[in-house]
Amino acid sequence: MQWVILHESGHYLMWHNLKFVISQLFIFIIGIYLLFLLKAGLIITMFTTVILSVIYIQAAKIFEFQADTYAAKNMDNPNGMITGNIKMKEADKGFLSNPIMKHLLTIAVPYEERIKIARKQLYFKKIIAV
Repeated sequence: MQWVILHESGHYLMWHNLKFVISQLFIFIIGIYLLFLLKAGLIITMFTTVILSVIYIQAAKIFEFQADTYAAKNMDNPNGMITGNIKMKEADKGFLSNPIMKHLLTIAVPYEERIKIARKQLYFKKIIAV
């Protein structure tokens, strides 16, 4: 639970909501510009929309990675983050359990990456404690 609260606090403290809005607006403006530039029909419009959506998802992952790193750095014990992600990974059997689809279509940092973030913080906390 601490991980989730700190993750969301990280979004707040790093102004991610504003950054999300700005990045969405920027990609929207690029999309409109491209559609007018290309004098696009329906097929090109749909293709451009899909491509720009995937670009946005990849950009938004940066904010998620930052929030996860903030949470891991500020947790009392990052082992909870590791345990939670292992359980979520085991329970994840849906459509987006395919790694390629999950990478392209979800904003969330992959479970394995979150575990690496938490392990890195455990390593740093052990060095500082010594």
